[in-house]
Amino acid sequence: MSPPVWQGACASPHSWDTGVTPLTSNGTTVLGTFLSSAASDCTSNTDLDVDYCNEPCTENIRNIMVNRGANGLSAQAYWSGNPAYAGRVEWNSHYAGGWSSRTKHLLARHELGHIFGLDHINASSPASVMGEARQHMHTLHTHDKDDMNVKY
Repeated sequence: MSPPVWQGACASPHSWDTGVTPLTSNGTTVLGTFLSSAASDCTSNTDLDVDYCNEPCTENIRNIMVNRGANGLSAQAYWSGNPAYAGRVEWNSHYAGGWSSRTKHLLARHELGHIFGLDHINASSPASVMGEARQHMHTLHTHDKDDMNVKY
């Protein structure tokens, strides 16, 4: 099997292979707690079953920290293939020190949204962690849950 070709967060709509249970882990960052919370939010409130494992484990969604400098991106999501069977969330350590707990929760849910095939929505759309006007959101909104449930 060839290595995965990682695709950017907004490249094209995709969904996960129905035979795969998404499994997230802490990876190389202390921000794993927030990805674990986002995974739990997905499991409790959508048709997705997303598990979290403590290191060491074999996961298909990796949570890592990279220093991308002041490039404007706080975090970036990538997935592999369509249907997807692997993903990773890269947190930009350049900004991490200034994030509030609420922001970390939001970013984790937003990036998991990308991993599960959701794209950005504009400010005139309903409230969503995927939307432009999301600064005060730290849990999945009804719109996010509905979008995920339609896909899965």
